[in-house]
Amino acid sequence: MSRPRSSPFISLKLILLVGLSLRWLFVLVSDHVYHPDEIFQTLEPAYRLVFGFGLIPWDFTYGLR
Repeated sequence: MSRPRSSPFISLKLILLVGLSLRWLFVLVSDHVYHPDEIFQTLEPAYRLVFGFGLIPWDFTYGLR
């Protein structure tokens, strides 16, 4: 008697489960990576819109965003 073949979906499920587990482990353990430049470039235009003054980031000046 031959062994039944394992379904390819079992290995896919295992890979996805391991990847999801590693991702959740990283979320729970790490301090997260913040990018100050991106935070500045989102908060500064909002501040300028609300209060009427502030800095304009270079990528807004050149129309990159």
